Amino acid sequence: MRFIKEHFVVAATAAFTIAQLLCLVVWGYTPYPDSDGYLSLACESIAQGGLYPTAGQMKEIPFIWNLGSINTLVLSRMLFGTFIPVHILFILMKGLSAWLVYHIAIHLTNSKAALLSFILYLIYPASYGEANSYLSEVPFTFFSLLTVYLFLKERYSGSGLSLGIANWYRPLGIILLIILLLSLLYKKRQALRPLCSILGVYIIVNLSIAAFNYQQTGYFFANAQTGWMALLQYSWDNDTDKQADYTLFEHNDPMYIPDNEHTDPISGNAQWRTNFFKWISRNKMEYVKQMPKKLVKTYVSDNTTFCTFLPQSYKQHAEYLYAPVSMPVLIKSFPRYSALQWLVVYNLLYYYLLLVLAAVGTCILLKAKDTHTTLITAGTILLYSLFLIILGHGETRFHIPLMPYVIILASIALMQAKSRLSKS
Repeated sequence: MRFIKEHFVVAATAAFTIAQLLCLVVWGYTPYPDSDGYLSLACESIAQGGLYPTAGQMKEIPFIWNLGSINTLVLSRMLFGTFIPVHILFILMKGLSAWLVYHIAIHLTNSKAALLSFILYLIYPASYGEANSYLSEVPFTFFSLLTVYLFLKERYSGSGLSLGIANWYRPLGIILLIILLLSLLYKKRQALRPLCSILGVYIIVNLSIAAFNYQQTGYFFANAQTGWMALLQYSWDNDTDKQADYTLFEHNDPMYIPDNEHTDPISGNAQWRTNFFKWISRNKMEYVKQMPKKLVKTYVSDNTTFCTFLPQSYKQHAEYLYAPVSMPVLIKSFPRYSALQWLVVYNLLYYYLLLVLAAVGTCILLKAKDTHTTLITAGTILLYSLFLIILGHGETRFHIPLMPYVIILASIALMQAKSRLSKS
């Protein structure tokens, strides 16, 4: 029976991957603002003959953006003369992510719950079309899942390497690192060697990236340098009483950087950090009040991927790409929906059901005192969410890397319900 399931998973993974390729062929590239930004910076780096950011770019750019996604584009163009291989790479990563969901779930639950997790992931509409852009969700999710899979297989050096690469795409690897270290301390009496393997390789990867950047630019950094800018911008934009804070900042502008034309992005990020702490020093309650808003903005919907299926004529000229699939438009247009909008609504119902079932699955694990599984699934979701509301800002696509854990928890709840029904 296990042999048949494994063959089914491989065949279904292949079909899922082919479906992602068809999405690319039929609907083409999706110009999300961030994706277009990565593409533009990659072209600049190529023109200057180096990886992003080059020494020349350090004199031009206001901040250092996504190193992983941009340099994947740069390497693709240097090696193949085109950016298309990045789409193919992301498609393969997306397909393998489904396979990883199944095998992670087997280690954490059982073969039936794992198969259910796999199927729920495959039939979730938002799982399709992600590889049509160059956003970082696909590679970050893939390397995060690979990190957990290798960890569960006790291949700790490989897990640390994968985590380091995930961190290159999105500097949130520290969250998963904390979860894995806690899991090791709980699970193993002799955890020192595995701890050193994961942590050591993870540090080596980041130091290697930072050393390369230092050699190329004269600045030692391993990740994007946009965190303080984004946090300050969000905090300021969502402040309900900005007038009281104008005197805090030069030129009454928290985003203002003195001598901006001659300021490098590392120093600029430090200035934004200083400005953020100036703002929070007089707005502590406002900062706390914004936390629920960030949480809602992150989890309110799962509609981003559906921009892939908008007509190419609209995608190329839209002022606001997300408009047709956004929550305000869906509410306003009800019930006069296009076929795509109906699909989005169906996906929303599916998504909300998964969230409810995931909460139930977490309660089941807690009741069963399954600390290991709870840590890796619910623990990852909780710590990631805490990071976003404390040091981040809210965007719906930020929760996408958490969907595999949501689905595994939902499967646990469904299997428990099935078991109770069978007994009754």
